Amino acid sequence: MKLSLSKFFPPGTEYFYSFPAGEESNFFNKVPAWKEELVAARPLVCAGKDVKVVAFAAAVSPEILTTLRHDIGLPLVDEKQIIILPLTINAHVQGRLRNGLLKKALLQLVTPGKLVMAQPFLDPELAHLFQISPEISVWLNDKKNMPDYIPHQFLPPRYATFDNGAHIAFRAEQINFPCVIKVSSSSSGDGVRICRNESEFEKVHKEFKDIHGTIFVEKYIQAAHNLGIQFGIPYNPDEPIEVIGINEQLTTADGEYLGAVIDLTERIQGLEEVYRIMRDIILPAARKKGWYGVGGFDVLFDQEGKFYFIDCNFRMTAITTYLYQVKNNEIQKSVATFTGTFHGSEKEFRDTVLPLARFANPDQRMHVITMTKHKNDLHFNAGLFFDPTVKIAEAARQLLVVGIESEVLKRFSNGT
Repeated sequence: MKLSLSKFFPPGTEYFYSFPAGEESNFFNKVPAWKEELVAARPLVCAGKDVKVVAFAAAVSPEILTTLRHDIGLPLVDEKQIIILPLTINAHVQGRLRNGLLKKALLQLVTPGKLVMAQPFLDPELAHLFQISPEISVWLNDKKNMPDYIPHQFLPPRYATFDNGAHIAFRAEQINFPCVIKVSSSSSGDGVRICRNESEFEKVHKEFKDIHGTIFVEKYIQAAHNLGIQFGIPYNPDEPIEVIGINEQLTTADGEYLGAVIDLTERIQGLEEVYRIMRDIILPAARKKGWYGVGGFDVLFDQEGKFYFIDCNFRMTAITTYLYQVKNNEIQKSVATFTGTFHGSEKEFRDTVLPLARFANPDQRMHVITMTKHKNDLHFNAGLFFDPTVKIAEAARQLLVVGIESEVLKRFSNGT
């Protein structure tokens, strides 16, 4: 049986990989709407035969599905498994209005008791839609609760905790620089900043002053490895918990997530101990609370080989689809994930980009998993292939030269 969401969720599950905009549902999300369209479409590749996918209309239009399924050859779920949100929820709709339209659509479109959402709404009138209590998922996705189920020696020391951004009070004797400031419930580095001195701390203080959720300050770990480690907890309690795979994470200097690398040749000492702690201590605690499904932890290895759990993701992550395809032998090369944009006509896209993206083609240079179109711009999530014969810098330049724009590709092409 191929690895998919269907292995971990009961038949009939309706999965929505989405996060409420703003700070609703006790979560800090500033991802632009067009990116959310891409994010929500990622399960289309890894849902399996028993899970339906809730998706935004822009990412599953007939044009996009034809390109992905037929032109690229991506193994998507059957169209009968796709629950399409109304066209009125598009990239121009933001904030509270977007949340309101989403709630209305979910009430109309999903089956009560079948919905799983990456970060679920907490509204009482939606509670009957979810198969896992929203409160459990929200609690597990909040970093401030990690000491309740992860042994303290595997967590970075915390210097200070504040109820919200307005309560941040800097005391020099309390904090050692560099340090990390985190909005406790957030993802993709949206609420994470690295501060190297007092002035940077004050800058972040001003940036976060209007945030309503908990914020804490913790020790900065000089990382030899910044890993994402994927796991799965089957809905059947008799089936074992699985640790699925790893990736090296790509972040900005301030700690914001850019992409990830799955290097099929990399071997990291100490991983078995991390896996043991996850399987024997951390994940059984989540299962005991009534949670099951897929997710990942961010784990840092310092220069001495000590490891720290720094973030929790009890939901799909940006790398889930790629790791599943690696496990299923649908991806057989090392891959670096990125978000790309192509400015140009459909003919230019077909002439220059498609030949590099066709699935299982000898000339394939990238692996596209989701796509949306706005005006003349195509946005997509993809993976850049590289191996010992095609170095990552060279592979990145091959994509940049055809007109693909991506911060990750630029970094790789420059050797950084």
